[in-house]
Amino acid sequence: MSLQKSYSIALGFSCLILIIGLMSVDFIGPSLPYIQTDLHASQTWIKNSVLLYMLVLGIGQLFYGYASDQYGRKSVVLVGLGVSLIGLVMGVFAENITLFYLSRILTAIGCAACPVIARAMITDISKDSVQLKKSFSIFSLTSQLSPGIAPVLGGLIQSLSSWHVSLGVLVLMNLTVFFILYRWMPETHHEIKPNNLGKNNFLNILKIYSDLFRHRYFFIMSLLSALIYVYTIGFYNMLPFVLHTHGVPPWLNGVINSAYAFSLMLGALALQKSLYRIDSKKLFSTLVYSYVIYGGLFLLIFMMGFKSIVIVLIWGCGMGFLCGIIAPLTLSLCMHGFSKNKGAASAVQSSIKMFFTGIGLVLFSLIHLDSLNQMAVIFGGVTVLILGFWLWIKKAV
Repeated sequence: MSLQKSYSIALGFSCLILIIGLMSVDFIGPSLPYIQTDLHASQTWIKNSVLLYMLVLGIGQLFYGYASDQYGRKSVVLVGLGVSLIGLVMGVFAENITLFYLSRILTAIGCAACPVIARAMITDISKDSVQLKKSFSIFSLTSQLSPGIAPVLGGLIQSLSSWHVSLGVLVLMNLTVFFILYRWMPETHHEIKPNNLGKNNFLNILKIYSDLFRHRYFFIMSLLSALIYVYTIGFYNMLPFVLHTHGVPPWLNGVINSAYAFSLMLGALALQKSLYRIDSKKLFSTLVYSYVIYGGLFLLIFMMGFKSIVIVLIWGCGMGFLCGIIAPLTLSLCMHGFSKNKGAASAVQSSIKMFFTGIGLVLFSLIHLDSLNQMAVIFGGVTVLILGFWLWIKKAV
């Protein structure tokens, strides 16, 4: 088999692993109000189940990172999917909020393997920084498939049946992927030392993670990855409340979100097809300054009273396009240069991203939103943080 074909196959499996991991949270989104009613739970309990899922997902990745460096990507992701299946099956039969919470915790523990292994596989197969950028751009493109497809399919099943059936379909999907990975997934990590875990004590494991957390450039770039993701998570979570106050119907909000997701994909495609040729740090600087100019321009537009749906659509599409380029670029800057402990590095990067994204979600829930001006100011604050951290780490390196 040629090197190019081996690379393409491994990249395909990486994307498949990413999608099935994302599906476990995106698929049941439309069912959350029905779960609340059926389990006689408060809205707060249901919302907190999402936050708990994200928290467990972030922490759980630390285990899979180190384990995949010792035992290989394939065996570890299969263990993760196995645990996830147990959690999903428990969710199918959950009849009270306690069992539902246990189901989500187990599902998150299992799914935590997916983003770690998917990223680690990309670093395994990418031979240089250029290929790493192109690989992560495809990775970023793939990440939009789950939020684009899963809520629609999950909502359709919910409207025809129930959330129990939705989770049952998700079980079948996970079983199918488990079989595909078991049967055909190649191992991309070829320095497996299965006896190392017994020889290395707990302090040595802690040292690996401690060194990664104390690696200033790696930590700041991971933090920047989280801050950049805040644009997307904020757009999806804040805009519906703002549009609702202006009388915009839900279907039109869905159109705007779809346009934003499509723009993300176009940005990632632009990086994969042509922008990868530009030096990564120069491109990152250009994009950060573009955020400053773009965000300032639309803040001025909104303050002047121009707030039509067309203006909002243009604003969202431009923001999505910039995020589609800079998100995979940031990942490549984070992960480039690791010759060992790639799984651990992938886990730490993803954990930092999840943690600070979670903080962003909590802060968003505390803000009462009713205007586009507020959103523009919040995004402006995020942009200032990104610019400050980038200038600092760029000068320090």
